[in-house]
Amino acid sequence: MIRWHRTTLSSSLALVLLCLAPSVLGASPKDKDKGKEKAEPEAASGDASPAENPEEAKPTTPPPDLGGWGVGGKDDNGKFGPAGKTGKLKQIEHEEAEKRKEVAPNLPPPGYAYLDTVIGFGSIRVVAQPTGATGITPTASFLIGAGYRFDDTWLVGLRFPISTGSSNGPVEPVRDGGRDPDSYKQIAVGGVELELKPAFILSSTLRLPAGLAFVLPSGMGDQNLTAERDNRNQLGQAIVNLAADGSRGFEDRAIFAHKRFGLVPSIGIAFKDGAIEINAATKLEIMIRTGGQDPLPLDEEAVRLAFTQQEIRKAAVNWVTSASFHYWIADGLFTPGLRVWLAAGTAGDYKDDQDYSGAEFALEPQVKMHVPFTEDKQVGFDAGLGYVIPLGNALRGADSYISGLRIHTGLFF
Repeated sequence: MIRWHRTTLSSSLALVLLCLAPSVLGASPKDKDKGKEKAEPEAASGDASPAENPEEAKPTTPPPDLGGWGVGGKDDNGKFGPAGKTGKLKQIEHEEAEKRKEVAPNLPPPGYAYLDTVIGFGSIRVVAQPTGATGITPTASFLIGAGYRFDDTWLVGLRFPISTGSSNGPVEPVRDGGRDPDSYKQIAVGGVELELKPAFILSSTLRLPAGLAFVLPSGMGDQNLTAERDNRNQLGQAIVNLAADGSRGFEDRAIFAHKRFGLVPSIGIAFKDGAIEINAATKLEIMIRTGGQDPLPLDEEAVRLAFTQQEIRKAAVNWVTSASFHYWIADGLFTPGLRVWLAAGTAGDYKDDQDYSGAEFALEPQVKMHVPFTEDKQVGFDAGLGYVIPLGNALRGADSYISGLRIHTGLFF
């Protein structure tokens, strides 16, 4: 048996305490916290003390500022971050853009300006010259037009006609070398037309143009003239505008009517697919009288000779339905085509036995040219040549006939 001496035992205990002192004295607060964290769940598993106050358990320090120093915050990507929509949103945006490409047609340049000239040949019937046809060879009408399209849909346009010509009525001079009483040579302006014409996009090849035009009553002339109210200039101007209207197949009566305000609603369809171009439209011209001279009553001699009283309609109308087909060759450098239309209207001035109201059917073979000047094809020159051939005579009278040579020049931009 080994017996420990008291001195030896004391020395051994001191040595053990010396070895354990660094580990006990060097314990960090983190180690203590870890111990507490391990102890708290164990305490939570037991019965909670009823003496604890919930308000005292709440932290007394405010929450940290996520944008402040030393704490976490929102991380901005800065200029190196992804820009725009990504993922599913980007895919949806791309699909919508592709759908818009499928619907949006290949629209022409938004702006245009042109001069449309028609030279008329033949004769017409004039209410103020009732004994026969009035020759109008030649009559030249110049239609100036311009317009611009906004936002691929809304088009605002302007048209203004100026006409000139020589006319010779059925009455012959009283003596050889004398003045011809119904021969005129005049220049006349027509009504200024302001038009709003949107074209709604239906598909990549189809559009629906609609429009509403207003014609100001600036047309010159008057047919209601007698010996007591003689004004040869106004009668000559009225004949010039009537001849210009007839040479164009009575397609635009509102802008050639004198002393009348015009209201013109319209609607149509426009198809363009590759080289094929088809257009159809219909419009109603409502012409309301705004001025001019009233017809004078007939004298006793005129009544004895069975002349009838000249009258004026307060409102005249003209309904026009048209269609056209063109085929683009070499991207429009050579484009043959054909236009046809039917114009059914009422004359503003009439007599019981002379009312040149009715229907006019006409066709016009055409050749057009579309020449771009720039690489993007947004600026260029348009030209066209056609001939108006009337096939009905209700609006001219049975013994008259008028046709017209059309020369069209213009710019697009």
